[in-house]
Amino acid sequence: MESIIRTIALAMLMAGVNGGCKTAEKNVTSTQQQETPSGEKKYHLVVSFFSVAYGIDHKAKAALDNLITEDTTTHKRKIVVEKTPWGREGEIDYCIDLQYVEKKIQTEFINKAKSLLSSSNLVHIKENEPCRKPIR
Repeated sequence: MESIIRTIALAMLMAGVNGGCKTAEKNVTSTQQQETPSGEKKYHLVVSFFSVAYGIDHKAKAALDNLITEDTTTHKRKIVVEKTPWGREGEIDYCIDLQYVEKKIQTEFINKAKSLLSSSNLVHIKENEPCRKPIR
């Protein structure tokens, strides 16, 4: 019986069920994500960590991870991040969807991210772009 309860609880967690708790998203103005002609979703921010023969900028990646963690846990904001690895030396894209936060907060987050990552020569930052397709 205990294993059945654990299995159900795990399935609920993986499916994203929040235990019946309602989130306070009523007052949040959701911006519509644009789509490309091919139907691909565009993300508010796409951050690409790339390498030139010696790996990515791990400090810059950690700084972005900390910013995302701070906004999602400390400020309780719903920021959706899709990570797409694409290279052999740790290259990865962070496709960040900010549709669940207010427009003012979106702008602040994007400006903070740009400020944090501007000093790195191994980071490309794009706005309103589709996410890279994963390599299979």
